[in-house]
Amino acid sequence: MERKIRILVAEADPAFVKMIEDSLKESGSGYDLEEVSAGRDCLEKLREQKFDILLLDHDLPDGKGLDWLRRFSGEGIGIPTIFITAKGDSRLAIEAMKEGVFDYINRSAECAKAFPFVVHRAVEGHSLMVEKVRLQKELIETKNFLETVIEKAGDAISVIDLEGKILYWNEGAERIYGYRREEVLGKALPDLLYPRDPKARKAEEEILARVMARVKTGEVVSNVEIKRLTKDGREIMTTMTTSPLKDAEGRIIGMSFATPWPGSRSTPRSWPGRRTSRRRTAGSWRARRRGWRRSRRSWRTCSISPAPRPLISRKRTSTK
Repeated sequence: MERKIRILVAEADPAFVKMIEDSLKESGSGYDLEEVSAGRDCLEKLREQKFDILLLDHDLPDGKGLDWLRRFSGEGIGIPTIFITAKGDSRLAIEAMKEGVFDYINRSAECAKAFPFVVHRAVEGHSLMVEKVRLQKELIETKNFLETVIEKAGDAISVIDLEGKILYWNEGAERIYGYRREEVLGKALPDLLYPRDPKARKAEEEILARVMARVKTGEVVSNVEIKRLTKDGREIMTTMTTSPLKDAEGRIIGMSFATPWPGSRSTPRSWPGRRTSRRRTAGSWRARRRGWRRSRRSWRTCSISPAPRPLISRKRTSTK
């Protein structure tokens, strides 16, 4: 069963209240109407109960409707309010809208007849506004959380657009590469971090081109070994994970790089851009294995060699 819309009417004119009741009855039975004729009674009702809509007269016996509306707001009472004005009083209506009133109607039979439509519009508009505020709050909280986590991460995290210009540079990137954020934003990544040696630079450009081609298809590319040049001229070997950066419509507009502190963890050798390194690693392992075998043979030789015999002195037999 659908819940009824609860309406509180604070109106000093009984004839207009009767027109409102008749209009609601004609439109259906989905309304629960309560009425008061004074601002203080309206405040007590709002404190004790929950209503969906407040229909507030601008001229109540114990004060102006705008003054009571400011008092409601001061006590933290938020409710969609429809203001009742005298016929043709646009100045008062504008002033009421500035105070947060959702809509206003004139005290007339025509406006009373249209009141159900105004109520539904106010309820729907208020619901949308509440949802918008909730989403904005969640978005701000998520944004602040992610910024805090990413900014304070120990890894170097940077973001570039599809042209290679740097859009984001966290504190980890400042520590690893030596460049401050204001020094790199808007600049091309290759101009700052690629090796100066033409041959090494070309090799890194080829690796990054292959990575970017895969990322542009939406793939996350992990464990890519690549050489980087720091601000003080040192060349360091890094392992990065590259992810696509998408806009609200899902289109790829850039990519992010996450790079741990060099030497902080073992570097995988699984990416095809570093075959020479894998061969060198395999060769060094074979050399170590041969050395270990030679050591083992030496140990066996020593362990089975017979111990030297002790010298036995013979006594000379004297002849008599």
